[in-house]
Amino acid sequence: MQRSINDTQAPLLRASSFALAAAYLFFIVSSALFIAADLRVPTYASSAILICAASAYTALSFMEGKINIGATLAAQCALWYILPLSYAWAIAPLWFQDTIDTAIRVNFFVALSTFVIFLASEALGPTHKIHSTGLPDPMVAIVAGLLSTGLIVYLMATGEWGYRIGDFETENRQSIALALTTGTGLAIAPLCAYVIGAIKTRAGRATRQVLALACIALFHVYAWIPMQRRQLAIMLLLILLAYLSARYRHKMSLTVLIRAAVGFIVLVPIIYAMWQVFFQIRVMSYSLSAGETISVSKFFSDSSAYVGDTSADFQDNLLERPFITKSVDTVYHTQLEYLYGEHLYTSFIGALPSALFPWKNMILFYAGGVGEGLWTVKGMIPFDDYSNTIFLDSIVDFGYFGPFIYFAIFVLFLFGLCILTTRLKDQTWSVFFFYMLCVFSVSIEASPTALFVFGRNALIAMGVFYVVCKVFGQRLSRRAGSLPRRNVVRTGG
Repeated sequence: MQRSINDTQAPLLRASSFALAAAYLFFIVSSALFIAADLRVPTYASSAILICAASAYTALSFMEGKINIGATLAAQCALWYILPLSYAWAIAPLWFQDTIDTAIRVNFFVALSTFVIFLASEALGPTHKIHSTGLPDPMVAIVAGLLSTGLIVYLMATGEWGYRIGDFETENRQSIALALTTGTGLAIAPLCAYVIGAIKTRAGRATRQVLALACIALFHVYAWIPMQRRQLAIMLLLILLAYLSARYRHKMSLTVLIRAAVGFIVLVPIIYAMWQVFFQIRVMSYSLSAGETISVSKFFSDSSAYVGDTSADFQDNLLERPFITKSVDTVYHTQLEYLYGEHLYTSFIGALPSALFPWKNMILFYAGGVGEGLWTVKGMIPFDDYSNTIFLDSIVDFGYFGPFIYFAIFVLFLFGLCILTTRLKDQTWSVFFFYMLCVFSVSIEASPTALFVFGRNALIAMGVFYVVCKVFGQRLSRRAGSLPRRNVVRTGG
């Protein structure tokens, strides 16, 4: 059997793993020094180093076509919590210092918990891999992209697509089309970029395939501007990593790293500009009635009537909103009783499709609700719009042991899903599912509801890919002149 590039040694990824472990230790020690002796500078420096190390580890693993779910979830959880500490000290006013001090204390526990989880996950090895011995079928990717594009166009026409749509905690109020599109659409653009990097563009037909895939990817970027700014940034970064990953067949070299760095530098101002548009859309929504949605086209046609100069508010938003540690601090000081798995249970019930389980709302009602509503009823936590993360939700359920219990559940669930999805022996699906995992693992909103919704959407998408591959795949590929090459993608180490 031909040996895949992914099965060879990966010294850069191994080095990034050691670097991240060292950055974890540096931050844990420096934040402990702050708690004991009020030393701030080492904490600020170590937070920046940890952010860079976590980003490098995640990017290298994605470019090498492999993902360790537990390690990536742990690294990204620490990244999103610690991120504002790396810059807030330089731009924050004096009155904001208490928020920064609280964030350091909370992040000491965040870093300590995720560091242990990171080490344990690294010892277990990768969860899912892309093998570079098989070429994804461009026509299958195009059909999948067109199906996703069609769903988005339909949702735009019906007024369901726009700002504030796609909240997992209100999943029971979403249509099936919207829930499926928000759950899978973010992986379409990286899939297109991967296929573009993998195919040869010399022949005219291949050139037309590249053009079609590029148009699909650009449309998905455009469509996601009014959705969530973090997801938009994740999509753009994954497009870059996916293209380089396929273009160089997962081989890391100095040339690849330089091109990735240049691509990142180019993307930063683009992401910043799109974030400004997103924030103006948010401001515009304040003047609209409940239930209305705002698309990008509506924003550009009507924004002058609703939005003035928002630059100052945008800067304040960038300073305050990333401090998601405030939610952890509030829960820690107000919770009277742990939920002992009730949040996990109600999240599973809430993720069930209402069309198939119409009685789920009755179950949730007698259970005390879902999300923050349940926290208020059972834990006496003040009702608010908290920054739901795997870390916050876990301590609501199980206290200090919660992160270890939740991460174990998440890894086992996703590993089982990986094994199940490899039954569809198609390289295009394997790449698509890989980027679905990437999107989920780097999203801060990795709550239990998001986990179960992800599993549901993955199974639905697998069924759609099965139909496309088995019914249309070979016929379309013969017309395009390039038969698909199937290949099983393994799970585990």
